[in-house]
Amino acid sequence: MSDQSHTAEYLAEKIEKILNDIGIQRFAAIVTDAGSNINLARQIITQKFPHIINIRCMAHCLNLITKDFIKHAFATRILNWSNVITTYFKKSHLPQKLLEDKIKEKNIKGGA
Repeated sequence: MSDQSHTAEYLAEKIEKILNDIGIQRFAAIVTDAGSNINLARQIITQKFPHIINIRCMAHCLNLITKDFIKHAFATRILNWSNVITTYFKKSHLPQKLLEDKIKEKNIKGGA
């Protein structure tokens, strides 16, 4: 598809072909990133097939927000200190054991 201009109409046509190939009744939603062309393509599809919900990808939104956040010096400092603390506990046996004991004591779930 890289030799084609990715207009909303072109993308909607390609999406519709996939929907038809698989079976339109098997789809409840379309999830994409926030590009204006793909956003309009989603709108075209959901207008043509009202049972299909138009959803913007939250993971992509969070990724964009995170990229903006880590550009700031504050975020860089937090990440650097987090790495220092993590490395300390991973490389130091006694502190690692104390941390594991506290995790068990406090009934914290999700790993170390």
